[in-house]
Amino acid sequence: MRFVGFTSEPLFLDEGNMLHRMTEQEILIQKIKNLRMVSVYEFTNAVRKEGDDGTGPVTASGCTAVTVLYGDGSQITLSEVDPYFEELVERILTVYSETENRSAVLMDETTRSILEAGIAEVEEAYTDTYVKLQGSTLPTISFDAALSRMFVPIAEYLVTQLESILEKNGKIGKCYFGWRGRGALELRRERNVSEHPVSAVRLDKTNYRMVIGNYPEDGENMQVDIVLGPEEAEIAFAAERMNFTGRFRFLFRVNNMETQISILQDGKEICYENEKYESEGVEIGEREAKLLPEGVTPNVTYRLPFGVDYLLFEKQAAEGEILKKEYLRTLAFREAGYSETVSWTVVKNRTTGVIIRKENVRMVRAEIGGGRYQTYFDIAGAGASGRYRTALAGRYFIT
Repeated sequence: MRFVGFTSEPLFLDEGNMLHRMTEQEILIQKIKNLRMVSVYEFTNAVRKEGDDGTGPVTASGCTAVTVLYGDGSQITLSEVDPYFEELVERILTVYSETENRSAVLMDETTRSILEAGIAEVEEAYTDTYVKLQGSTLPTISFDAALSRMFVPIAEYLVTQLESILEKNGKIGKCYFGWRGRGALELRRERNVSEHPVSAVRLDKTNYRMVIGNYPEDGENMQVDIVLGPEEAEIAFAAERMNFTGRFRFLFRVNNMETQISILQDGKEICYENEKYESEGVEIGEREAKLLPEGVTPNVTYRLPFGVDYLLFEKQAAEGEILKKEYLRTLAFREAGYSETVSWTVVKNRTTGVIIRKENVRMVRAEIGGGRYQTYFDIAGAGASGRYRTALAGRYFIT
């Protein structure tokens, strides 16, 4: 059956926060209000992630923990190696920033300095243009219209690699793009030509699922789970009938990008690779430059082998014991004319080693034709400034 490139489905989608089934711990965290006591402290001889940005390998040197007493005496304690630690920190920062009498919340001097630095408004100069514009709460076109051009190149990369590993030596001919994540690949194995439908859906802000039909063999559909996070990208695939699984992982750091590849068949590893690459000077063309935040020049760039550029801007400031680093990361999908930008802040007490991290801004941008772009500002974390929350969050802008 030949792939048909277009459908008549509607192109409107709310890009706001999507609901998901929560665990009991998540619900407890979201219900925190009326802070009574907060303590941010360091466990010694425990484990933590190396690096001022809170990333890197885990070592036995100590880790950050948080205890919060709130409401009628309820208490939660989590360390950075526990699930939902970042969610707990975000919730504490949000509630603390909205507390009128912050001095009434009991905490030591170190904790207060960390929290005060954490809730300080982040000045994002690239948002100035949009504050002056009249935004809309409804999109002109759904960003998911770009899904096909975002993920068919990833499917092409994956199939090309797997053809080599399986020693089938197939070559990709044509790629087809359609609406809302639907596309297809033409695969040539000697004289045999086959078409394989590709479909992709967005699960949440960073997770996607893709299916490649009739691959690696007829009657088998390969499921591909894709993560596009602030500091890593991952492509994990599974063909159950063949008992064929694997993972391609890309870890982004200021000094290097690390790739980790592991492929298994029948439970036996048949391919493994672990390499590090230095930041390279990615040439940013005029079209791609329009996918970046205005006035931002990245100082770390990596070009991934499936049409995606990772672009990072970093700046830091120190005051007394507090070291504050601000990061802005853009993933630019060149074929799709689409980008996602997130910014976050890491606050560290240089004496105690305590580190907290908070999300600031999430911005999505897509080319919509005629040289115009649609930009959406997500409802982000506690670090977003008051201006961001009131004038930009949850709104779409056409420029």
